[in-house]
Amino acid sequence: MSEPLNLYDTSIAFKDYSTKELKKIAFLFSLMNNPVLSKIGPLLIKTGLALRLPINNILRKTLFGHFCGGESLIGCHQKVEKLYKHLVGSILNYSVEGEYSNKSFDQAADEIQNSIRFAKNKASIPFAVFKPTALVSYEILNKIQLKSELSESEKNDWIKARERYDRICREAYIMNVPVFIDAEKTWFQNPIDDLALEMMKKYNQSKCIVYTTIQFYRKDSIQLLNTLIEEARKGSFFTGVKMVRGAYLDEENERSKKFNYSTPLHSSKKDTDSSFNDALEIICKNKDVISACVASHNEESCMLMAQRMTHHQIHRQDKHIYFSQLLGMSDHITFNLAKDGYNSTKYMPYGPVESVLPYLFRRAEENRSISGQTGRELIMIRREIERRGR
Repeated sequence: MSEPLNLYDTSIAFKDYSTKELKKIAFLFSLMNNPVLSKIGPLLIKTGLALRLPINNILRKTLFGHFCGGESLIGCHQKVEKLYKHLVGSILNYSVEGEYSNKSFDQAADEIQNSIRFAKNKASIPFAVFKPTALVSYEILNKIQLKSELSESEKNDWIKARERYDRICREAYIMNVPVFIDAEKTWFQNPIDDLALEMMKKYNQSKCIVYTTIQFYRKDSIQLLNTLIEEARKGSFFTGVKMVRGAYLDEENERSKKFNYSTPLHSSKKDTDSSFNDALEIICKNKDVISACVASHNEESCMLMAQRMTHHQIHRQDKHIYFSQLLGMSDHITFNLAKDGYNSTKYMPYGPVESVLPYLFRRAEENRSISGQTGRELIMIRREIERRGR
């Protein structure tokens, strides 16, 4: 009889790090855990870059070096191979943000296609991914959601955006590399969901290639999941879902207050957790039409999915179910899942240092929104340092 899954074995999680390296990482997380430094840090970095101070190398060795794969696809190769030695796959995410023009959207689409081709026939890179607003402005998405009239130039931009989506999903289909479409904020998410469904109907006829993302801090998340499953059964196609709790908590709640509408989010973390965990059972019961990636830093949810898989007699390496955590975080979950034979991956951002900083700052803000996330990372790292010192 196999031993029960243990997600807290730090000797497995940090096997590839020397004690010296762990101490450096602990120092980095302690800085991020400082509320004052975490707030002024992005401003200091932006100021330093504006003044042309030589801080790129510092970033490469600290923030960027820990949380990103490299500055290019080839630059990610070493980290991809290092992870795969432990049977942990990589999901390469071109994480350039904050550039809004048709030229930048076209460049992003080209790079996403490159990442799909790069992943072809590589077991170490099981998925590709892209952020919807890397291909189209949120202003256009918002106007479409509000059913507002688009100008002629906006209509042309939307046509181009739809072409980018289709080009990427078609490439994923041809290369046989499943692709995740990330989620955005609720006030322009509907057109993204509609496009994702359209791409699924087109490219998921024989297997799951296109995945959408559901944020389970939304009150309607279970309804969204059930609707997807119903659509898949009705339309005879396969559907895919990347499951996350949600990335824009503060912005969503601030906007609902500002414009005086009821927040679309659950009122408590407990309700969000319940929604996420209820979805695990729904997915296991409907595995014949749905594939899922449990993208979670929550140990309880990952343990629960492992238990649900056992209950429903789903093999640990069944390709319908994957787990994923961000590079540089929750290694205790990722590596222990992989050790026990589950499909385990790391979400690996990449891109030029300065261009990826908006992504890194956004992630830092998210971590502040998730109660105790950075502190939990510190606890795990210090536990392993202490274990080695015994």
